[in-house]
Amino acid sequence: MDPKWVEKLQKREDLARTLNGSATPRDVYGCLGNVVWQSYIMNCPMCFLPATLSFIRRLASATLKEVGSWDIPGPVPPSVSSELKERLHLIEENEWESSVLRTTRTVWSDASSTAWGAIAEAEPKEVAACDAFEGADAERHIYLKELYAALQALRLAKQCGWKNVQIKMMNDNLPVVHSVRKGHSANYMGNILLQHMFVIAKDQNYSLCPQWVPTNEQRADGLTRGKSIGSQMRATIVSTPRMASLRSHPRP
Repeated sequence: MDPKWVEKLQKREDLARTLNGSATPRDVYGCLGNVVWQSYIMNCPMCFLPATLSFIRRLASATLKEVGSWDIPGPVPPSVSSELKERLHLIEENEWESSVLRTTRTVWSDASSTAWGAIAEAEPKEVAACDAFEGADAERHIYLKELYAALQALRLAKQCGWKNVQIKMMNDNLPVVHSVRKGHSANYMGNILLQHMFVIAKDQNYSLCPQWVPTNEQRADGLTRGKSIGSQMRATIVSTPRMASLRSHPRP
């Protein structure tokens, strides 16, 4: 981080403290810009921001409605301040910055209209997993299915016991690659899937390195189209909850 920013950097919990007891609607709205600015400076995945910013906007609107002026303090219940503090802490603990990682591991993920597949290049045998999309998940857009497959690939990496490594995430869907690189999706469910990815990455100290590959070079493609897992791979099962059951702002 540029040293000149350090002096300006205010801890996020200080923002929550300014809302203890009472605050003007103007002060509450001021938190929006501070949170966005600090998240940019601290290099945080943006997928954790929308719900927090929405919470701040709702609080500011409710305060303005109650007091009728931008500059008259209104009450801020302790429960509201505590929730904001928790949301800000979650953003802070999911910074992208990791320790120096020299070991690189590779995972492959792919999805079709009916199934997903993932491969982890483990030793001595590679590990693979695949499953069909069921219920509402079967009707979702292919972008979400591909993003879900990428999440399963990270879960596969965690199951392999990998820690403190750079993960090359090979995917043939360019929007998914861009979303993981940015740490943000324009889609609500996409952001939830990204949140779960970055929680795993934080917990295992992964540095995520998504890379696009053409479909004809996608090693996980066959797993999504009924091809059996070969003898050179070890089949496994990873936790595959339906997308609708995934909770926003997950914990490790």
